[in-house]
Amino acid sequence: MEGNKMKKIVRVVMALVIGVALAEAAGAAIIYDSGVAVSEINHGGYSCTNCPGSFETADRFVLNVADTSTVTDVHWWGMYFNESSDQTDSFEIRIYTDNPNNPGLPTNVGTEIYLAAIGAGARVATNELVATGGGLGSDIMAGLPIFAYAAVLATPFEATVGTAYWLSIVNTSAAGWVWALQEPADVSSDYDYIAQSSSETPVFNYVYPARAAFQLTGAVPEPTTVALFGLGLAGLGAMRRKKLAA
Repeated sequence: MEGNKMKKIVRVVMALVIGVALAEAAGAAIIYDSGVAVSEINHGGYSCTNCPGSFETADRFVLNVADTSTVTDVHWWGMYFNESSDQTDSFEIRIYTDNPNNPGLPTNVGTEIYLAAIGAGARVATNELVATGGGLGSDIMAGLPIFAYAAVLATPFEATVGTAYWLSIVNTSAAGWVWALQEPADVSSDYDYIAQSSSETPVFNYVYPARAAFQLTGAVPEPTTVALFGLGLAGLGAMRRKKLAA
């Protein structure tokens, strides 16, 4: 009887440990934030195939979490310049390598290594408006309504920590879509740069002093998972020793 009881306890403990491990082994977390608050958005960069011409905007990112991370979701902000927001969106998420050897640019877009057509994704109005101070002082987009977008990647992007990549978000349907940017008050200061291309110059050969508004969500190992496994194994070991001593 005692032996059967012990076996049942062992099975219960193992089930609990494995269940918790499976639930938490890949916890969702923001693994990259460009650092642009909605209230700081003061400009936008064309990134659509139905703009005045075809434009693409890209921003550089590097992951600094503890282990190699998997990007599962993308969150970003944008507006519609000189066009109605009552349009159907259809986005593509593109990721490029970083090519520091490309001459003539302070930071450089390399080869496309990831492409995901995500459709409209999820869009909600933020009830915030583009702030003044952007457009190199022209305030050309000040007052535009800002929208928040999100999409889950059907095929996650496997990123390597410490490696630079370029993220591009392109609206292939809606006209006049711009990716929300924060432009510095002093463009002569040491600041991040986005990269842009156009139908006239399909390579990324233009840079602009700004940061794009986006976040990357990914799967990272949960510290609690390791601790729970350790506690579970320690408990099983103690129960096993007690049984042998009996």
